[in-house]
Amino acid sequence: MIHASYLWTDSSIVLTWIQGPSTRWKTFVGNRVAFIQEETSSASWQHVPSQDNPADLISRGADPTTLVTSTLWRDGPEWITSDPSTSPATDFNIPTADLEARNVHLALNNQGEDFTQRFSNLNRLLRVTAYCRRFAYNCRQQLANRQLTALTTQDLDQALTCCVKIVQQISYEQEIKDLMESQEVSTTSSLKTLHPFIDNKGILRVGGRLQ
Repeated sequence: MIHASYLWTDSSIVLTWIQGPSTRWKTFVGNRVAFIQEETSSASWQHVPSQDNPADLISRGADPTTLVTSTLWRDGPEWITSDPSTSPATDFNIPTADLEARNVHLALNNQGEDFTQRFSNLNRLLRVTAYCRRFAYNCRQQLANRQLTALTTQDLDQALTCCVKIVQQISYEQEIKDLMESQEVSTTSSLKTLHPFIDNKGILRVGGRLQ
């Protein structure tokens, strides 16, 4: 029976990445750190000095004759089979100058609040929504690719679709869920006799006599 798992690395930077929150690092490192943390959540990561690392024998150019007679290569460091308390101390100076932190932009969408009720003018609602969507888009783009022109008809049309979806999600949350999962609403729904469906834009529509 395995009571504990220990994993070793001779890279102090890697150990720093693994022992810290993955969201702190940029995407390339953060994604891999998150994967390692998930797959090895039950293991204990430790630091192994380079002189005790069998893999370093190869990187230091050891020839086959040396490997054959090397107890480090054959059995690993002496302390590897001893009590964990005899393992090398993990105190080392962590180089932080070259570590790159990742800035995370978080947008919270509270579906429980209908922000459209804050506006009494539809045109103003659509323009504010369009500018918010553009701001979110520009935040993900390089400066050269950002949209800085006046709002277009397409921008306002997409804003209208966005507002309709939000209002429908609040008023007909269960119906939309049923249609997405089983293509049919409950018999107790007030929309049942109107033959509701989800169009290609994700908007809830009804058929009724038009069907």
